[in-house]
Amino acid sequence: MKFSVPALALAFATVAVAQFDEPSAPFYLVLESDDASVNSKTLTACHEGAAIEGLCLSDALDSYPTGQAPSTFRFNSSSNIDPPAEGLGRPGYLTYLLIGNDFEVSSGLQFFADPSTNVGHPQFYPGPDGAQTLAFDTKNYLTVQTYVDDTVTPPKPGDFKAIERWFACTTYSQSYTNDSLNWVYGKAEPQNPSCKAVRVKRIFTGKRAA
Repeated sequence: MKFSVPALALAFATVAVAQFDEPSAPFYLVLESDDASVNSKTLTACHEGAAIEGLCLSDALDSYPTGQAPSTFRFNSSSNIDPPAEGLGRPGYLTYLLIGNDFEVSSGLQFFADPSTNVGHPQFYPGPDGAQTLAFDTKNYLTVQTYVDDTVTPPKPGDFKAIERWFACTTYSQSYTNDSLNWVYGKAEPQNPSCKAVRVKRIFTGKRAA
């Protein structure tokens, strides 16, 4: 039996990951931007610590295999959870399969929040615990779903909506400097002056000729 996402349970944070047990087919993540320097770039998992991966910019799909290859990702959701509103897509979490010399582990995407900046840095950590709840809308754009408006006093709940505050920025994290995908908290401009606004679209690997 299907049921709607409970409003209080979602709250644009972590939902009990046991619900998200149905992985999608593999896909690439492609950036769309008005800035030509990042438009059509893809995303690849890049080392940013022990078993920690960031989302670094890689070459456009049409430059592969001669350029830097994108990574493939999956989206774990559940057919038992309906989208909270028309067009928004089912919630779930973005995963990347980390492969080492003697192990394979599915890693979930989390937002690393540094209180000194409004630029949140997404990173994959082993296992699903703590993964950020995300969604792909019906046009395959990666979003965060929310229902709370805190731009008014007092803050008020309302209809669910999808927000996209993705930026490509040069970031420093755990001694690694990378051009990577980031999330800006709130409606303010990113504190990091290198940030360029982007949208993140998934393209399933089967949609692209080898």
